[in-house]
Amino acid sequence: MGDYWRIPNKRSGSSTWEMDEVMGWYLNPYNKLIPLICISERPVQLLLSIRNDTDADDPDSGNQGSVIAADDERTLFMFIEPLTGWCKAAAKENHSKKTYAELLLEVRKEFSGCEKVRLVSSTLANRGAPAFYEVYQDEPETAERLHRFYEFLATPAKSSWLNMAECELIRMCGECLGGMQDPTLAELNERFAAWTEERRKLKGIKWQFEIANLISRLYPD
Repeated sequence: MGDYWRIPNKRSGSSTWEMDEVMGWYLNPYNKLIPLICISERPVQLLLSIRNDTDADDPDSGNQGSVIAADDERTLFMFIEPLTGWCKAAAKENHSKKTYAELLLEVRKEFSGCEKVRLVSSTLANRGAPAFYEVYQDEPETAERLHRFYEFLATPAKSSWLNMAECELIRMCGECLGGMQDPTLAELNERFAAWTEERRKLKGIKWQFEIANLISRLYPD
């Protein structure tokens, strides 16, 4: 975790510029017509309960109803609008381009009154506008609407800590996944919906990291 939050020691004009761009977006005043949203996604391993039917059928085995633990992977998505506290979370079977594009289509509907949305993510690999055109090949109007609606900006490599949705996703996982065994997607999404409903009642995120601090750390001389 220490490496995750660490500011790179290696001086890179490109990375510094990219960090500056992200923090510049964060410092913009709230604009309800052009809101800023952060998105984060990550795979998680969940425990599955598998009944050992062989033992259960044998009354002399002493292992009736025994459980074998196994791993099952799901992808969790988090969206948050830092200045208002609006958020949306979803558990999906995969992190395909189709899943990504469909989620952004859902978000667009929630912000239908906006001119566009600025979207900060930790990566644009297999993401961004190209994903829209690949997924909605048979619906080019939908792909174009999404393309025109979203303005993308990715955090630099190894600097995903700049993405506020990363923090919220880690927090949600810690508060929601504990004790869950063999959850269905519906159960995960039900719990996430309850969590986001409460999260929306809170204030937005107060971003305290300043551009000047970054420059002084990377270029102390």
